[in-house]
Amino acid sequence: MPCQSTSGSTSRTAERICMQENCGLDAHSCVCLQVKGKREVYELLCILDFNNVRKRMSVILRREGKLRLYCKGADNVIYARLKSGNHEIRSKTQEHLNVSRP
Repeated sequence: MPCQSTSGSTSRTAERICMQENCGLDAHSCVCLQVKGKREVYELLCILDFNNVRKRMSVILRREGKLRLYCKGADNVIYARLKSGNHEIRSKTQEHLNVSRP
């Protein structure tokens, strides 16, 4: 599946964030985040839009030469894609899923 264009509403959100944070990169290609009180700037490489088949949305970002994939979607879809051999991660993730939300 090829990368989708960043010309949708997600791109406008990234543009607004980048303009507010003055990232120094083209607003269509950056995402600025506050992480533990520190500003981090990521290059936005690809947006994989949500659809009914994938049941998730993903973005691929680059920072300091390292690639990161962030995924958002239905709990059961994300959980099913966790590495099967890592019981600690699966257990911790299940704990997070079981926490009741206000």
